[in-house]
Amino acid sequence: MRERLDCRPFKEYAAIGIEDDGELIGGIIFDSKWGASIQMHVASNGSRHWMTAAGLAACFGYAFNQEKVNIIVGLVRADNIEARRFDEHLGFKQCGQLPLACTDGTDLIVYGMRKSDCRYLQGKYHAELIAELRDSGSSGPRLPT
Repeated sequence: MRERLDCRPFKEYAAIGIEDDGELIGGIIFDSKWGASIQMHVASNGSRHWMTAAGLAACFGYAFNQEKVNIIVGLVRADNIEARRFDEHLGFKQCGQLPLACTDGTDLIVYGMRKSDCRYLQGKYHAELIAELRDSGSSGPRLPT
């Protein structure tokens, strides 16, 4: 069934942690890879500036370049205005809505970002990632395998 559906369920995932002075302040989980799409989940400590340009380049670079997907999917509760604003600010576009999808009857908004629309794979974001790696003496990001 797994091969037929071309799906990797949640038991297979990749996680990227964001630290500030040794403290975990945010995290990104990629799971549910279906063909050329993957789902992205994001959480932070609530601060407004927890993600850096280099972090954005690493996260989106992982999904699009290492996982080789064409689109990243995010599901957000319709009543979570802050998360919706965050996704839209990153460049995600609303692709659909799942009525009553939450246990309390709230709808889920389906967001997607296509590789062709992702601004984090080049320019200043990619340059920040390269500079951060060079400054840390690393030969490459420690991305999940």
